[in-house]
Amino acid sequence: MSMNTDKVEARLYGALAASDTGALGELLSADFTHVHAAGFADTKQEYLAGHRSGVFRSGTVRRLGGWTQAEGDLAVTVGAIEVTGPGSVALFEQTLVWIREDATWRLLLRQLTKSATDQPTAGRTA
Repeated sequence: MSMNTDKVEARLYGALAASDTGALGELLSADFTHVHAAGFADTKQEYLAGHRSGVFRSGTVRRLGGWTQAEGDLAVTVGAIEVTGPGSVALFEQTLVWIREDATWRLLLRQLTKSATDQPTAGRTA
């Protein structure tokens, strides 16, 4: 990872696991969109409301591989993650689009796709 997005990504996963909407609110851009693996999308407000109400429960998120490419105030992370919840483990491929706002990296877009196999296929590593 690059441009300090690795630290922000780690904070994101911690906030997701805890459904910490305060931390999530700080990490997400005002224009944030989350495209769920089930095929629907949420705005920042909808996504935070889902975490507040308990509809969205992420579990522990662990990055398995991937890469980040930064250009100016945008960075794109593509990689595989493992999400562990009560009695389940799921693998996803994800795309994160980061935007630097006032010298702070915030998440602009997160898109999840359920892995088609039991092994992550995060593509290139650099």
